[in-house]
Amino acid sequence: MQDARSKPFSVPQIAGGIGAALLIIGSFLTWVTVSINVDKFAELLGIDPGLISGSGIETTTTVAGTSGDGKFTLFFGVIALVGVILIAAVLTARRAGAVMLLLAGVAGALLCIWEVTTKDAQINDALSQSGDTLSQLGVSADAFKEVFSVAWGIGLWTALVGGVLAAIGGIMALMSSSSATPATTGAMSPSMGTGFAAPAPPAPAAPMPPAAMPPAEPMSPPTAADPMPGTPPGDEGGTTT
Repeated sequence: MQDARSKPFSVPQIAGGIGAALLIIGSFLTWVTVSINVDKFAELLGIDPGLISGSGIETTTTVAGTSGDGKFTLFFGVIALVGVILIAAVLTARRAGAVMLLLAGVAGALLCIWEVTTKDAQINDALSQSGDTLSQLGVSADAFKEVFSVAWGIGLWTALVGGVLAAIGGIMALMSSSSATPATTGAMSPSMGTGFAAPAPPAPAAPMPPAAMPPAEPMSPPTAADPMPGTPPGDEGGTTT
């Protein structure tokens, strides 16, 4: 029987491996890019824009995924990678690895989708936390919201694609393991139950050689004293007168 580890990688393993790698890599890349419009900010504060540009204030800030929810996608990526290893290397844990890969991919993709769909809510939460500072500057939260722009970075999209690929790989691995289960069960049925293999059927008995017949004794020619075949008793001596 050929070892499963010697077989080439299948499509579910390739898709799951790429998805797990993208989840992990995307977690370290930029998730959010915040840019400030200097002219609008200076107009809002009522100062010369040159003062802001010359003050050394960064007008563009990037935030990596690991600084926020990217820590969770990193965790999901590691789980997905473990699932791929189980599918590829452990014959008895392929189904468990497929489930791990599927769940990790779905969780990672849903987290990225949640980040994208709740963009405005997250901005409002950040502004509410900075409400006291804005009040001291005499700036309202709604007005300050028009000063900067928030764009999702490549890391978030990379993690999203990775989660989708991992989920697809998990689904394909589950389907392939389910289709292979009946054949595997039928092949292993004789050795299941007691832990011992079924005894081999007895070999057919060899045919017995025919019994040797004793050699026939040679017949001696009849003599005059011997009666001729068909002669009635009493006539051994010849003819009567």
